[in-house]
Amino acid sequence: MMNTTYTTADKINNESQIYKKIQRGKRYFLKSELKQSGRNNFQKYTYFELGDIEPILLDFCEKENITTRFNFTRSEALLIIRDEETGEEVYYSIPLPVVETKDPRKAMQEIGSLQ
Repeated sequence: MMNTTYTTADKINNESQIYKKIQRGKRYFLKSELKQSGRNNFQKYTYFELGDIEPILLDFCEKENITTRFNFTRSEALLIIRDEETGEEVYYSIPLPVVETKDPRKAMQEIGSLQ
């Protein structure tokens, strides 16, 4: 049976190990040598690409025995973090705006620019 923990303040269990693991993950990222490898020469800015973040995330998840998965619907993006030792899960969600684009392949990029 899955033990689900939500991120709303009234549902937080102080005995929960998953929140301690998430906090350690935040520190792990802050202490890492994360570099922005993406570059937009036209607007002159740099940005993180998946290849910048993923190796650090995967290393941390393996050390802490947690997994992550994403679920996208038309109206929201959901990040699920699961503690594989306890089965506990935490959900983070953000609403996704409706975008109008002639090229459906660019819809996610448009959504990202609005966040």
